[in-house]
Amino acid sequence: MIFTAAILAQAQLGTAGQVADADRVDHYVWDLSSLYPDRPAWEAELATIESKLKVIGKLRGTLGRDPKSLADGLDQVSDLRARAAKMAVYGVLVTSVDTRSQTAQVQYDVGTALESRVESAVAFIRDEISTLGPKRLNEWFRQEPRVERHRIRINRILREAPHSLPEPQQAILASIARWPQLSGDAYWALHDSDVGWPTFQNSEGKQATFNVYAYRSVGEKSARAKFLERLKGLENAFGLLLARRIDADLTIARHRKFQDGAEAYWFLRDGMPLGTQRIMIDVARKNLATAHRYFQLRARALNRERVSYADFYDPAPGITRSFSISDAMETAVAASAPLGPEYQQRLRQRFQAKWMHLPSWPNKRVSAEVYPPVGGANPYFIMGYLPTLPKSRAFAGCVTLMMSDAEIPRDRVPDTRDDPAIYQNCVIYIGEFLFDDYLAAHAQNGQERIAYLVNSLDLMWNQYFRWVLVSELDARVQQLIKDGRTPSGAEISKIYLGLLREYVGGEDKVDDVFGREWITYSIPFESYEYQFWPPAIAAASSVFEKTQAGKVDLNKAVTKVFGRGDSDRSYQLFQQLSIDLANPDTYQAVIRRMNRQLDELESVLHRTE
Repeated sequence: MIFTAAILAQAQLGTAGQVADADRVDHYVWDLSSLYPDRPAWEAELATIESKLKVIGKLRGTLGRDPKSLADGLDQVSDLRARAAKMAVYGVLVTSVDTRSQTAQVQYDVGTALESRVESAVAFIRDEISTLGPKRLNEWFRQEPRVERHRIRINRILREAPHSLPEPQQAILASIARWPQLSGDAYWALHDSDVGWPTFQNSEGKQATFNVYAYRSVGEKSARAKFLERLKGLENAFGLLLARRIDADLTIARHRKFQDGAEAYWFLRDGMPLGTQRIMIDVARKNLATAHRYFQLRARALNRERVSYADFYDPAPGITRSFSISDAMETAVAASAPLGPEYQQRLRQRFQAKWMHLPSWPNKRVSAEVYPPVGGANPYFIMGYLPTLPKSRAFAGCVTLMMSDAEIPRDRVPDTRDDPAIYQNCVIYIGEFLFDDYLAAHAQNGQERIAYLVNSLDLMWNQYFRWVLVSELDARVQQLIKDGRTPSGAEISKIYLGLLREYVGGEDKVDDVFGREWITYSIPFESYEYQFWPPAIAAASSVFEKTQAGKVDLNKAVTKVFGRGDSDRSYQLFQQLSIDLANPDTYQAVIRRMNRQLDELESVLHRTE
């Protein structure tokens, strides 16, 4: 059971772990005691939440009496939300470590279901706060200091008021908001099942299963093609899951007076002005020549005669070193020099804080994730670390966000998992940009510099152009659903293949089998969250430009934005840095960064060929 395993791991770290070689990734296993010290504590907290849920409805009709009643009520609501969010985070963490653990799965199911129940139970606060209105609320902020603590939540309710519904309907929507998550759960259940996936020889020389977790392994063209071919028999099942997720979000969005699910997600999740998603797509479309040039120069760096998307997962030659976890840590510290020596010192200290889970254990979900410090807990970071360049960079980005989350003022820590996705992913990309630029600047020779530049460009293609492409895919699926015709998985594959060929630069560059690659992207089966990665990497590029121009302090951008001001949504947070996420020039910043690096790559290639 995962709970027992976590406790045993913590006990081992308390003895042998104290003298363990810090270069061993197994040394870095988290301590989840800031969430719950043991199973009885988890069960006691569950009972507490259940009891609070039974009485929270007594607050209905009381918030508007006077400033004290509002403060008392919002304190109770915030406490309940934070408790449920903390339990949900715990469930996500333990299932991520062991996807086969029944105990962990129960804790995940309980925690995520509690979140939905809590949001349904406290839906009444929107009506009561909206009824008070901005003028009276501003007076109450001055009269009762405890109300000030809830300013961010209150401002958000007022801003979203045009898209709010009467309390009974809000409660219904809150209760069905978990529907899309069920598609995500089913997605992983299918991929985790034994359906005869192909095998390959892994880096250790052993036969291993080639499944979705291995899809982005270096090389392995034959195994990747066999895996995609194997998905043919499942593509209609996956197509149904994706369509149902999009349809559920569309239904919820229409009730909230939005045109579609993506528009609702952008506004409600991160305060983005309506229509901003279209700006992101337009900028990508206008700059497809940059994407095509990237693939042409990448092929040249790999000594290929022609562009083939099948080569995309091959790294550029020239890097012979491996990146042990201690190498990754030292590079992350050195690369963060622009953030200042005090930041670097805190970073070293937090490497030893047991907030990270880094080993590539069996049954561990390998994506890198950072979870916010809800309910007074620590931020937590999970990944399956391997001594490779991409994993080392992902580590650098995630620890930058971990540091950012740790700097949130304790009285401004969020009470839900509903974090500002664009801003937080921007922080990750800032850390990754620092890492990439540091390695490129310290390359030992021209070939190594080529490899580092290709790696940096891969990041921008993947996080900007690829996810804009998937945004277009979702939009087309959604339009078919609006038109009353739910597409099959085979039809979705055909749409994806056409888009991929446009973005790569031609039909002859992408084999038919890659039409099913959309099935390897997990996030679209859960939500539109992936659509925030392109604006996030664009914002990171803009931060770098403004830092170099002396207009933005990089340390402030990373550690002194979230938890400050009167909003916790990305659009408003970036205004603190004079960055407008509704301005096309912000998105052009990532294109400019790509073009600068493409120019440099072409120059180095010319000198070394």
